[in-house]
Amino acid sequence: MTNIKVSFLIIILFSIILLPLLPQAEGAENTIDDGIKLITENLKKDLPIAEGRQIKVAILPFNWEKHDQWVLCRVVCELFRTQFSLTEGVTLAEREATQQAMVNLNPEKGLLKAEDVTKLGKLLGCNFIVTGHVADLNTVININAFLWDAGTGNLISTRSAQIKKTAEIISMIDHENQSDSSELYSVKWRSKPMPYHILGILVSDVDGDGIKDLVILTENEFKVMSWDGFCFVDRASVQYVNIAQLKRNQWNMRTLCEWYTDGQNEIYISVPDVETSIWKWEKDAPVKVGTLAPSLLSIQKDFLVFGQLKRNYFVGQKTYQVSRTDNSRSDRLIPKDYYSLAVGDVNGVEGREWLIVDVDNVMHIYSEDMTQIWQSTATFGSGITIADLDNNGRNEIVGTSDMPQNEKDSLIILEWDGNTYVKKLESQLIDGSITATCVGDPNNDGVDELVVVTYGQNGSEICFYSANNPQ
Repeated sequence: MTNIKVSFLIIILFSIILLPLLPQAEGAENTIDDGIKLITENLKKDLPIAEGRQIKVAILPFNWEKHDQWVLCRVVCELFRTQFSLTEGVTLAEREATQQAMVNLNPEKGLLKAEDVTKLGKLLGCNFIVTGHVADLNTVININAFLWDAGTGNLISTRSAQIKKTAEIISMIDHENQSDSSELYSVKWRSKPMPYHILGILVSDVDGDGIKDLVILTENEFKVMSWDGFCFVDRASVQYVNIAQLKRNQWNMRTLCEWYTDGQNEIYISVPDVETSIWKWEKDAPVKVGTLAPSLLSIQKDFLVFGQLKRNYFVGQKTYQVSRTDNSRSDRLIPKDYYSLAVGDVNGVEGREWLIVDVDNVMHIYSEDMTQIWQSTATFGSGITIADLDNNGRNEIVGTSDMPQNEKDSLIILEWDGNTYVKKLESQLIDGSITATCVGDPNNDGVDELVVVTYGQNGSEICFYSANNPQ
């Protein structure tokens, strides 16, 4: 009997010690506004708010478990900002400054290391930091919020609330984007439709601040967009061509490249048979700094590749390259006329391969001396991207299906297996046509994604694909 009493006392003592450290659940709330308001009121109890004293709080983007919860997380974060902004004696760190400070951090479920907290505190000039995590518990949504002392790096308190899964909540979760982990690649994030036609896309640190941006080309605008923790927001937009002066076969054909020179990234925009313009970031926007011959198709370490447009394709026998060292020009006689071209190592053999999709929609791969080493039996769409998507040391070839206009498209990924090029993926059908692809880390989470643009009746959508089992 005595042992039972001792055990009971030990349990009570441990409960008293651990209780303040556990997330304080506030019960299931009817609305998301009620839940956020309640959590905020409890967090503010742990802040040294006093008359005549001003404290600064940074609210970081909330973490989430599934890619389809990003809209919900954005709403949660904005509601927290609203609640704290209404508090007398509290100022908030700016969104853009918070985003820049978060580039090299990837908090797991809202938790940070003490050194990360103090580092963020210095960068943002704030006294306290709020992080959080959103979890879907089937019938309810659980929101955890964490309050940190930016001076010491200590976690001060945690608060949580469960929100009933109302129609309002369900509408913020995009179930159509759920990934299948059994596939080699799956959708990581998808934008809402954008009311314009994206013809080119690129991931680049345009302004050299260490943060990757998303560069997109519409029919006449050059846009730079930044990830704010949930989606992309416009940073700058400039007109690069007057579409009223273009011929019909030039409307939808663009090449977008970048090159790092003289300590700064340069963006190259090519409108076939019109102009290749060169852009650099100055102050708050890209500025045109030069031009090259039209119809730039590819930039390599030692040369640039140019083509000649005929109707809506390029003439193989008119392709040429220009040396980056002495500007000398030499012909590069490609055996076939083609829609698109890419240059890179796609078999691990010394030297680069030249890839084209010809006017019959057949993909050809040539060696440096233009000897054909492979030809597809299936037909492809016009775009080609070369990159190591799964970090296995071998570049994949990303193509698209040869689809009739106004129908459904699909991604096709090929890889050299030592003997031939095998199909690693043919995605499920995608509504609309794929108009651009690139590879990079546009959301600055340390993982390269395959960025895909589709164009349909509602405009353009951007989608991230990632390898489910990277090496």
